[in-house]
Amino acid sequence: MTESQPIDSQIRYTLTQNRAKLEAGSYAQDEFVALLSKLAAATWKAQDRETVSIDAEAAVASMSFGARSMAFLQLCVDCGFLVRGDAGTLGFRDPWLHGYLAARGLVHLLGDEYSNRGLTRDNAMLLLEEIGSPAIPVMIAALAAKDYAMCLGAALVLKGIGPSAVPALIEALFSGNQGVRRWATEALSSKENANAALPMLIRVVEEDDRPLVVAGAVRALGESQNPEAEPALASALRHNDPIVQMLSKKALKEFDSPRARRALDDLTRPAPGTASYATTSRELDSTRDDERSVHKSISASPRIFISYAKEDVRCADELRRLLKLADFDPWMDSAGLLAGEAWEARLGEVIRTSDFVVALLSEHTAGGYQEKELRAAWESAPGGRKANVPFVLPCAIGRLLRADAETALPDFLDESQLIRIWNFNASWREVHEWLYTSARSAGLSAPMLLRSKPRTGFDESAANHMIITRNFFDSSRNTEGRPAATALNTLLNGALVEDRATGRIWTRNCAAETSYSGQTNARMVAWKANDKRLGDAADWRLPTLEEAMSLMTREKNAKGLFISHDFSDDRYVLTCDGFVTGRGSFVWVACYGHGDCQAVPPDSPVAVRLVRTDWEYLEC
Repeated sequence: MTESQPIDSQIRYTLTQNRAKLEAGSYAQDEFVALLSKLAAATWKAQDRETVSIDAEAAVASMSFGARSMAFLQLCVDCGFLVRGDAGTLGFRDPWLHGYLAARGLVHLLGDEYSNRGLTRDNAMLLLEEIGSPAIPVMIAALAAKDYAMCLGAALVLKGIGPSAVPALIEALFSGNQGVRRWATEALSSKENANAALPMLIRVVEEDDRPLVVAGAVRALGESQNPEAEPALASALRHNDPIVQMLSKKALKEFDSPRARRALDDLTRPAPGTASYATTSRELDSTRDDERSVHKSISASPRIFISYAKEDVRCADELRRLLKLADFDPWMDSAGLLAGEAWEARLGEVIRTSDFVVALLSEHTAGGYQEKELRAAWESAPGGRKANVPFVLPCAIGRLLRADAETALPDFLDESQLIRIWNFNASWREVHEWLYTSARSAGLSAPMLLRSKPRTGFDESAANHMIITRNFFDSSRNTEGRPAATALNTLLNGALVEDRATGRIWTRNCAAETSYSGQTNARMVAWKANDKRLGDAADWRLPTLEEAMSLMTREKNAKGLFISHDFSDDRYVLTCDGFVTGRGSFVWVACYGHGDCQAVPPDSPVAVRLVRTDWEYLEC
């Protein structure tokens, strides 16, 4: 029996030929196949092409056959599924048949009934991956199940099996229904699988009209990291489904090639032929200050020009990575210039249309091209910005770290603005705060860096300090504060709310009120959302108090709550922060009904709103 043959048909044909023997043993065909599959699952182990002896008697004994166990094994031999060895041992006729039947006996463990039995389900998935090719037809069939957990489990197994599953997955993309096609793209979302199926995935993005299927294909193309996927991802940026747009934008950011960056830049500009495009074109032909204002109107994030000496390119690359993670729009010549492009003209254009310049100053700066570049940048700063909102942020690196400010800086830069970057992990927060404050002062929309890791010693004084320094609104602590969530956008038909100002995506609705104590029921809400891959993500969690307070508004909405109407009407939302005193343990709750935050006992029933972010790598 081979992989290419219709194995189910062969099994049914064999059973039909042995119908009299089945009837003599009082077995229906389906019942016999189910028991045979259970036996295969109980005895399967990794093997080569040769038949491997199995402890069939012990296996059937554990299956509660009773007195019928030996008769069942003899029937398996008579039907040709098992063979006897020289010493009377039993084994399946061939390893491929054994693996296929074992997969049939294990697949039910992927279902929702077993989703709360993590070890059982995880072990089944590992075994199915080890079975490999014989399990593929069983997993492909499971993609059509109505059970969400089973479909997800089968897709993950196929992903783990690797490129050998790709031909079957491509066939599923050709002939399957929407559900099968959606889960097939999930199974293809690994680098190896996606590259093996690249032409088909590109075709899905370009031709399929079902958003869930296209979103899965976009995610898989992003995993491929193959430049050939970039045109399809660029076209998906203008898809009418927001999830497809979000995933394609994320994929192109990770590609981080000149073509990907141009596609992202083009996304912020009006389409040719429209009235807004004509207006923008006229503005681009005007003065330098007009150029800058056009850039502000079409850019989603402040554009940062990174100035550096060629010897310091590694430091510039690290800064650019951090700025991108924080949703700024950084530009540096080594990553932004296309082959054959006139670099001097391009640099001049980028400087003129940048909102800020971050200058990495080292012993290689003075007297070189970088110093001329910085002078040109300083001279191109918009009117009124040199005094109250600096345009150039000087950062000392290398040997200039130990030099005094007067020595480290060119004479035209402001010594009071100098930041010394001993290492980026330690100095990143300072750079970010400078850019955030300056951008806000210049009237630009700037992303806020929020803490995402829980704190167990976050007491009343820490909460007060956070609210004041972050300038969050709190009706009892900071009535002059303002909301950080200023760029909300609904996703997934309103089920999710994206906040571009902080890089957070929230669930609109809250889960039922739950206790934070005992088995941490609140975290089970997050686990279930991750298991179902809500919004195609698996990193949902409880918010910190800092994140929850970022949603607090100064004015009440129509329902009398201090939160945007984009969210549900829950008055209290649980956070992951807490503290312990002599009076006991407490956890923090954001109170959108009162417009403040409160510390409550861990057993208080509080609703759960989940959050996630792609900025986890930015420590705050």
